Amino acid sequence: GAARDEFGRSALAHAAEAGSINAVATLLELGADARSADRGGVTPLMLAATRADPAIATALLQHGADASAADTESRTALFYAARSDRAALVSTLQRAGSRLDAVDSRGYNALDVALALGADSAAAALRALGLRATRPHTARSGGAGKFDPARPGELYRGYSPLLLAVVRDDVVMVQPQLAAGADPDQKSPQG
Repeated sequence: GAARDEFGRSALAHAAEAGSINAVATLLELGADARSADRGGVTPLMLAATRADPAIATALLQHGADASAADTESRTALFYAARSDRAALVSTLQRAGSRLDAVDSRGYNALDVALALGADSAAAALRALGLRATRPHTARSGGAGKFDPARPGELYRGYSPLLLAVVRDDVVMVQPQLAAGADPDQKSPQG
């Protein structure tokens, strides 16, 4: 069989992950299996779906890559494209057979993944194909480590800005809340 690394990943998978269209094309010409998967079920197409160059995914699809293949967490290449905000690949993968209604091991679909990670372009492309989220999502608040106390979500409804900062482990926001006079002994609505 073909040489693989300790995770069962092929040279083709490494080339796809690196974003090297020349290496991918050469390996495919030499007979590399576009349908191969590593121990986690990750295929070269899934790795290519995370790259900015759609030519790699297209080459893999032309050589028999399975757009409906799922990894051990039940994620298809469409999930990988959604997670990486690769809107240009969304319709390509869907046309190639990646199911829009597929859900991963957590019950999320590709749109849920895009929304959770703030992959707005991919989310728009998935919505344009008619996909709807399976879970409610709140608007992202901007940068990492930031929160919008006006949008706490259902789980934290009724929490003060100080409690939200503490629950979210946002040290940067705890100090200003305390300095502004927030009560450090306040309780959550659940006590």
